[in-house]
Amino acid sequence: MKLKSDSQGSEPVWAWTTDSFRPADRFDAWHATVSAFNDVAVSTDKRPDFNASSECFRLGQFLLCRNESTPLRLIRSDAQAARDQLDQDVILVMQEGESRTQSRGGIYAMAAGDVAFGSFRQGYDFTVTSSGPTRWLELICPLDLDDRLLELGSGASGPEADQTPQSRLLGQFMSGVAQGLTQLTAADAALVEHALLCLLAAARRGPSAEFPRLGDRARQTVDRARAIATIERELFSARLSADRVCDITGITRSSLYRLFEIDGGVASYIRSRRLDALRDDLVDRRHRGRTVAELAERRGFYSLSTLNRAFRSRFGCTPGDVRVAATAPVAASSAAGMAGMLRYLQSHRPA
Repeated sequence: MKLKSDSQGSEPVWAWTTDSFRPADRFDAWHATVSAFNDVAVSTDKRPDFNASSECFRLGQFLLCRNESTPLRLIRSDAQAARDQLDQDVILVMQEGESRTQSRGGIYAMAAGDVAFGSFRQGYDFTVTSSGPTRWLELICPLDLDDRLLELGSGASGPEADQTPQSRLLGQFMSGVAQGLTQLTAADAALVEHALLCLLAAARRGPSAEFPRLGDRARQTVDRARAIATIERELFSARLSADRVCDITGITRSSLYRLFEIDGGVASYIRSRRLDALRDDLVDRRHRGRTVAELAERRGFYSLSTLNRAFRSRFGCTPGDVRVAATAPVAASSAAGMAGMLRYLQSHRPA
């Protein structure tokens, strides 16, 4: 299991599979893992053959998740939706096999290539109806993106299938991106995010959709990608600052702040990336012999009190808690990982 809250492109923010478990334990392990988000059901006769995997990659402010499973049901009740208060809209693309979804909007079936739009705000009952392995993609969209481009699930109904040519084009693009996720750099992810915005505009508004002003938006996307590439190269250097990013890229200070306003500013972005790197170190067996203070200094943190406050604010626990959890049994650690994924989604809502 992996959980990296802000990695872009090549590293998943969430990844887990039942492959490492005995066949008799796979369903229980998967159930324990995803129960923080939705319930899962598999008929008793199919449990010995059950297998599933899921991994989610961050593309700017989107999450693209690749899922594969033998027959199962995923049930998210209205009560669960009310408890965790997730606001994200979701685009579902079937890649292989067939499924059936029941929601307030009715019941609809999907086959390979079909696209559906929905929301975590409402309950659903998603059933894999294929007899063999089924693969599907989920694109999780934050609500603080441009309303002109993301009119998804705004009515009272639940998910609804949308098989227009524009939606199928979006689904084909998502499938192509999913194949190359592990090769994407942070800069690539920013460009993919922009392409997704344009395709979403076409999918939800038809061929006459009002697209974003490509000149301004494209320039901002490229500038942000350049800034991120600079930050990644010098992430753990004591010299890294907003001024240094401006000096290297030629981007003005005011423009740089606007590019990272959604992240709380460039300093906040840098701190988040360093915290993510430290968290990875804390669960890495190769660093078990190093103290938290030693690992923190490697990642640019020189005050443990400041680190603990920032770490708790981001992850809801201290660095010491993460180190202890890293030695927990696999199933328990994976369940905590899904809970962390849930916290990630909750924290990426508009204020």
